[in-house]
Amino acid sequence: MGRGFSSNLKEEAKSGDGEAKWPSTTYTKENLRPYKKFPVLYGERKFARAFPKQTQTLSFTDDLPAEIRLMIYKYCKIQVSGHFFELWNPRHNSGHLWTRNGFPKYARFRKPLRLLRLCRKVHGEIAEMFYSRQNFRFSDANGMQMLAAWMYTIKARHFQYLQHITVQIPVRDDDQCIWTPTKWTSFAILQARRGMNVPNYRYRSKHYIRNIAHGEHCYGKAMARGFKYLASIPELKKLEFTVPWDYQFIPWNMPQHTCTLNYLEMLDPVGRVKHVIEDHSDADFWKPLADLKQKSQSKDLTIAFVLLHGPEYSHEWVYVEKMCAARWLAAYAKVQGYKFGHARWEDGTYQVRYDEDDLLILKLEGRQHYEPPGNLTQGSGLLWHSKTSGQECRDVGQQLRKQSLLERQV
Repeated sequence: MGRGFSSNLKEEAKSGDGEAKWPSTTYTKENLRPYKKFPVLYGERKFARAFPKQTQTLSFTDDLPAEIRLMIYKYCKIQVSGHFFELWNPRHNSGHLWTRNGFPKYARFRKPLRLLRLCRKVHGEIAEMFYSRQNFRFSDANGMQMLAAWMYTIKARHFQYLQHITVQIPVRDDDQCIWTPTKWTSFAILQARRGMNVPNYRYRSKHYIRNIAHGEHCYGKAMARGFKYLASIPELKKLEFTVPWDYQFIPWNMPQHTCTLNYLEMLDPVGRVKHVIEDHSDADFWKPLADLKQKSQSKDLTIAFVLLHGPEYSHEWVYVEKMCAARWLAAYAKVQGYKFGHARWEDGTYQVRYDEDDLLILKLEGRQHYEPPGNLTQGSGLLWHSKTSGQECRDVGQQLRKQSLLERQV
């Protein structure tokens, strides 16, 4: 049937002298020029034809009550499979299926997106249902930057309905970070190819004079914009930050730490956990996160960290040793009032759970790691330590080493 319909269009598109004529009766070539970079939209409009004038007894948008229209929308499968919409999936790994529910699949072939383009009135009615009932995920590295670009594109009239967002924690110290000039330029090109509006983060000569690279400037501005957007969502119920199991969010897992053990023992339990997480990882992330919790327009917002295990795992020392850092993050979540969950890549996706994680409690036999304190109560005489920085920690360590050398000489 589809082939016959296509052949009829081709026959009608030919004039009497055999020359092809413009198939659309509603759009001209000049009207369609801006759509050439969007093949799907261009094709729909190129072959759009006006309906023949006839008496219509019932109008879907004017005569049917809103309650009935909403019931019809529900049968149109507005919710995608699995109730999550992956917009920034990890790059394909040859040994695993990490491309399921990827952006190209939904951007071109999902029927809910076509329904949103039907007309303005239907778009307005269905937008709230579409955006509020999906878990929008940005599961790859630099997810905050892609989230900021996506929300900048759909504008507040749409992202105000968002209720559930999952995004990967920033990986500024990882080799996948895009804050170098070349990587950021490639990232901006990718956003444009996906039909997104690329924000202008206003890199100026003053930043160059301060030795701030273009990519570094844009990376930080994008993360700040993302947090600003998240704080303005009135209906946001759940915000999950995924943490890859092998991400060095704490730069030490071995018994020989960056912190000196004597310095950590000087801190009260709460200050110890805050120092290890906030001062020994991406310091530009934790303060905006705390501000988001305080300034969010949503009164029911739940913030959670999700430890994301790989598709395959074993109990060997490399994997188990990294669970020590994860236990510190779990302790930090408890201190800050965040939830802590876990998930594992399986069949190209993952399901977040908030029960006990059997992998998190694994420890190496015969090796001792400096574990987070069990009793997370803040002491009364050591509150001044809670505002110390990682640099102060290193300074104290040097002082203790010098003092030890002097004592040995005496």
